[in-house]
Amino acid sequence: MKKVILLAVLLGAFIVLNCNDDPTRPVDGEVSINVYPVTASTAYLGDSTLITVKVYNTQNESVTWYVNDIAGGNDIMGTIEATSDTTGLYTAPSTAPDDFDTVIVKAVSQADTTKSDYTVVYILDEFLLHVDTSGVDATGKGTVANPFRTISRALVSATEGQTVRVGTGTFNEAGGETLPLTPGSEVTVQGQGIDTTFVESSSSNPAFQLQNELATIQELTIRGSDRASSIGVEFNGDANIDNLSLAYLKIENCRIAANKAGLSDSISFKNNEVTDCVYGLVIDQPGAFLGLDGTIFTDIDSVAVDIVSQVNPTIDFLDVTIDGALIGLNMVEGSFAIIQSSNFANIDSAAVILHDISQLEGAFPVGNNDFSGCENLCVYNASADTILARGNIWPDTNMVIVDSLYIYDDDEDDSLGPVIYE
Repeated sequence: MKKVILLAVLLGAFIVLNCNDDPTRPVDGEVSINVYPVTASTAYLGDSTLITVKVYNTQNESVTWYVNDIAGGNDIMGTIEATSDTTGLYTAPSTAPDDFDTVIVKAVSQADTTKSDYTVVYILDEFLLHVDTSGVDATGKGTVANPFRTISRALVSATEGQTVRVGTGTFNEAGGETLPLTPGSEVTVQGQGIDTTFVESSSSNPAFQLQNELATIQELTIRGSDRASSIGVEFNGDANIDNLSLAYLKIENCRIAANKAGLSDSISFKNNEVTDCVYGLVIDQPGAFLGLDGTIFTDIDSVAVDIVSQVNPTIDFLDVTIDGALIGLNMVEGSFAIIQSSNFANIDSAAVILHDISQLEGAFPVGNNDFSGCENLCVYNASADTILARGNIWPDTNMVIVDSLYIYDDDEDDSLGPVIYE
């Protein structure tokens, strides 16, 4: 009986000792080497990651490090240097390689150069995620060499401060996109240009919805799939959400090119081209600021810029071109704008309709604009306030004709204020 108990104790001790031992450590006495992490690690461009090595059955634990079989690596693949006998510091290249996004970091034992082991490092860009029609969402990493297929997938991975760089081609629901595309806070979606990158809305969903702080779309074309119902971009978000931005875009073939449907405070809609839409920009929720600098509206069936909502205290309407619309700028009572240095042509009804400008504190709300292309009314004063419209170019040099044909104010309706236009 004592022999049985002793045998059991010895067997238990043997099992404990073997469980605590490194399972990869060889038992035959030969030199062996293991590199950690065993699974792939990541390194951002220009940044470093630590690789660990264990060498067994030799007092010489030194190793020689390789990157893709190049001793020490190079500027293209990244470099590695020993920081101790058991660690190496891999530093990724500063520029993203075009044709690969992973490297093999290998350690070779100096005690026995036939013994080696390796790990894989993904090279990522901290600031850029790439999308291309050649990519695969399931296996993509968002790198140049291994991009995502859809913008939707990239936005799932995108973090604050990152830009989703979209390649050439058309991106729509048929190609796997989930609409609307909604960038997170401080995330930018940037195309290759309005002539090469196209994002299509559906008949039921806008192409993009901006509702997070500092979300930005730029340098691509947004195209409606159905001119009777499509919305290009919807501005949403709660109050105090600032700096929703569209810049250097083309928006075409939509019922509404862009619509402010949420309470977000600050919207920048600058240097865009809106064409062949029923409505251009529609603001149907109040906000603190709207900037329209440098935007061009062409071939708009109804209103190019329609300020439907009251209480829009600051609207910068600077260097805007409207060429072809029923109404250029329509502003309901309670919204206020400075219309400066803009161009109005081929306007069927009225270039500018203004209400309630008393809060502008004597500023020239309509100044230095070119109304020479207006075919009907240039300025429609729908308020009891006096509108100062000076320094403008009118369709006629005879001010009597301008007053009678191109301006609607107290001359036509006693309840309205005058337009001072000299």
